[in-house]
Amino acid sequence: MDKVFINDFTLHVTDDPTPPKRDDVSVSPLNYPVFTYTETRYEGENKPGHVLLTGAMEGAVLQKVRLIHRTCSKVKDTLFSVSYISDGLFPSGVDRLENFKTLRLINQSMPRTIF
Repeated sequence: MDKVFINDFTLHVTDDPTPPKRDDVSVSPLNYPVFTYTETRYEGENKPGHVLLTGAMEGAVLQKVRLIHRTCSKVKDTLFSVSYISDGLFPSGVDRLENFKTLRLINQSMPRTIF
């Protein structure tokens, strides 16, 4: 995962209420405004089989965000992951918004752990 995330990943939020689907290709399928985290960092493996991405936004960018339904990561221009908050998150009165996104690495040849 180091080679994937070390340079070209970004984190985004949108108030697009569209639930995630396997065939999603954009942060906002309904073309709602998308806001990009101004600070991002690949933290690497934080426990066996898990890697951590962090992002933060504040100031003028954060003031434009009224509601969050989707938080997404992209590698280069390709959508990589989507986290969904069905009721939405209202960051009013917040000076700094931080996002910690843990990705679990699943080896296809290993026994199933979720049934």
